[in-house]
Amino acid sequence: MVALSSFLTAAMAAVLSLSAPAAHAEGACPDGVWVGTLGGTPISIALDGASNDVRRVGRYYYRTSLGDLFLKQESGGDEWQETDEKGKPTGLLRLSCQADGLRGEWRSLDGSRRLPVVATPSEIDQYQAARIAALKPSVDKRNSVQNRRFDILSFGSQTGGTRAVRLSGNGVGIETVNASLRKKALDAIAGHLDCKSIGLQESGKDAGWESAIDQTVLAWNDSYVVVKTYAEGYCGGAHPWHGSNSSTYRMDSGEAVEVSTWLLPEYRKEIIDTSALWRLLMRTYEKANAGPDLAECKDAISWSASSIHAEPGKLVFETSAPYAMTPCAEDVEVPLAAIQRFLSPEGKQALSAFR
Repeated sequence: MVALSSFLTAAMAAVLSLSAPAAHAEGACPDGVWVGTLGGTPISIALDGASNDVRRVGRYYYRTSLGDLFLKQESGGDEWQETDEKGKPTGLLRLSCQADGLRGEWRSLDGSRRLPVVATPSEIDQYQAARIAALKPSVDKRNSVQNRRFDILSFGSQTGGTRAVRLSGNGVGIETVNASLRKKALDAIAGHLDCKSIGLQESGKDAGWESAIDQTVLAWNDSYVVVKTYAEGYCGGAHPWHGSNSSTYRMDSGEAVEVSTWLLPEYRKEIIDTSALWRLLMRTYEKANAGPDLAECKDAISWSASSIHAEPGKLVFETSAPYAMTPCAEDVEVPLAAIQRFLSPEGKQALSAFR
């Protein structure tokens, strides 16, 4: 599949690189995140210098709302124009920063209402914290694999469509895996909200920037559970992105497994095209993907030990390809009997659970 490492665009990176605002003398507020109140109502504020024009931008939300109000600095001063997600002006804020935090005032467009703003510096991940903590998942559907049940959870219409797996059952292993999968889903939702807001600021109400992940269970036995995560979206740049990866967890502890150690040491990084394992993978790929584009695909694809997972009776190598060659990224399934000579002792023991 297309590598997930390319998913962060320059626009997303600009948001994620913000750090907590440093304390300084009274004056213009630096880029960063503040948590406080507006007229006594809890708010979270983010100010950012990254913009297509000379004016700085920002955003904030009330309580646990999933929608942002947007700010644009007026002429480099301490006044900021507020707009909603449709670009409609909704108010004005005057903000300044002092040694102990941010102070200011919100006022309505006609000046008839004025409310104080008080906030203290916080870390970048705290901008999304209040609303992410308040999300309540619902069961979208129930499914099963290898006679074990799991739920597919969704988080509401404003979260980009992210869905998460929740394993059924009790015990430390299941609880730890569920916590890990839930965190990945919540992180993805936070990423979607960032992506959507950046799109609205950069390109307006019709930008359509969004992202999501979708989890499902590929295999589950007494020793391991294998969860696939498909991710897609558009957050700026030349084209949308999409791809998938798989994570394997131990059922006794819930810890993630470093599956590359299941292969012999010489195959634990990129699998080179002069190796016996490469030749096996290419032969298997050719048999499953015969067609007019095969020669071109063979030149574009690659495999890595970090992108493998097990399913009943087979070890699956997740094929990587450049974005332009996405149709070539068909995974290679190798029967367990055929992969034995490439396995470490640890791998042979682990894969016995998938027979």
